[in-house]
Amino acid sequence: MRVIAGSVLVQESSRGVGGLTVAAFSHEPDGSRLRVGSVATAEDGQFRIEHADADADTALAWNLQLEVSVDGIAPAILYSDAKPRMAAGPVETWVIRVPLATLVAAGVLGAQDHSPAATAELPALGTFLARVVADASFESEIHDAVRARLDPRRDTAQATAHSTMDFWPLV
Repeated sequence: MRVIAGSVLVQESSRGVGGLTVAAFSHEPDGSRLRVGSVATAEDGQFRIEHADADADTALAWNLQLEVSVDGIAPAILYSDAKPRMAAGPVETWVIRVPLATLVAAGVLGAQDHSPAATAELPALGTFLARVVADASFESEIHDAVRARLDPRRDTAQATAHSTMDFWPLV
């Protein structure tokens, strides 16, 4: 029996991500790809694929490649090994780190998700949103301060212009 195991983590925090699909592929010498198996990650991001192979006890080596994807309305591949792990042994492990931005963009983590892994990531997103709101508030405060200072001057200038126009004859 051959075993492929590991975990899928949020890159920035090393917290596990559950509910993703991990698929394993073996690259054949002729260049073709053979799907070995797939499994969903547990809530803590752990996965394990067991493959019963008649050739498992022989010297046959796997050339393994993993892909992590999210299924649903808009399926997407979140991670794929750049190249196969050549001559993989009977037991292989992976630690896959997916950037938080990729998980949020795919809808895996978001404000509506209340799972422990997701809520732990939300403060980072909240900090970003708080900065945006603070910037907008600051701009509004500056705008109001400038208006409060300039409006009386504008009103005075307009009143002066109107009062001087009363004395000038129209031609």
